[in-house]
Amino acid sequence: MQIFQMRGTIGPTQLFWSLATTIINQALTQLDPENLGMAITVVKCMITGRPDHKILSLRQSVGQATPPWPGNLEQSAMFLGAESLAGYVVSTCHPSEVQNYQDDKEALPGHHLDQELSAAAHPILYAGRVAGCLLVSSVEPDYFLLPGRLNLISDYAHLISLAFAPEDFIDPSRIELRIMPSHNEQHKYFQTFRKRMTDARLKLYGQHNVDAEQYVWEELERDILNLP
Repeated sequence: MQIFQMRGTIGPTQLFWSLATTIINQALTQLDPENLGMAITVVKCMITGRPDHKILSLRQSVGQATPPWPGNLEQSAMFLGAESLAGYVVSTCHPSEVQNYQDDKEALPGHHLDQELSAAAHPILYAGRVAGCLLVSSVEPDYFLLPGRLNLISDYAHLISLAFAPEDFIDPSRIELRIMPSHNEQHKYFQTFRKRMTDARLKLYGQHNVDAEQYVWEELERDILNLP
C-alpha cells in the first residue's frame, strides 16, 4: 500500500529513486534481519540512443547494503555484462543464484564485492519485456538455498517493476550484452564521473530534453566498450 501511495503522489523525476530505495530498505530488513551482511542493487538495462537499439551492457543503479559493505552502493555503481550473474539473468529472463563462490570458482560473479559468498538475481519484467534485475548478495554461503528467500526476492523484483516507466522495458531480442572489464579496470574511468557531469551540464545547457547524467553514462559505456 505504501508503494502504491508513493507512486501516485511523487513526481516523475524522483519516482524511481524513491520507490526503489524504499523497496530495497524493506527487502534488507526482511532478507537480512540479523545484519549478517547483504547487498541489494537494482541493475538496469543500459538504454542509449544507439541506432540499432541494442542493449550492450547493464548498469548498477540504486543499491543498499549492511556491513561489512558500505550502506550506499550507488557510489560504486559500474557496468555489468555477459560475464555477470545479472547479465545471465537479464539475457535469459529467468532467475538464477550462486550458492557458494568458494566451492564454484567458475560461477558468474554477482556484485564483485569482497567477502561475497553467495548471490541471487531475479529479472524485472513487464508484459514479456525486461528492464534489468534485482541482484542480492550475501556474505553467508548457501544463503539462498531456502525457497522462502528466493520467493521473497521474486516478490520484491515484481514490486520494484512499479518504479520503472513502460519504455524502460526492453524486448529480449534487443539484449546483446558484451563482456565488460573488471571493476578495477572500470574504476579509473568512473573517477572522472564528477568532472564529466560538470562538463556535460555546461555542454547541454539549454537543451532541456537531454539529461546530463544519462549523457555521461552513455559516454562512459562508449569509452569502456572501446577498451582493447
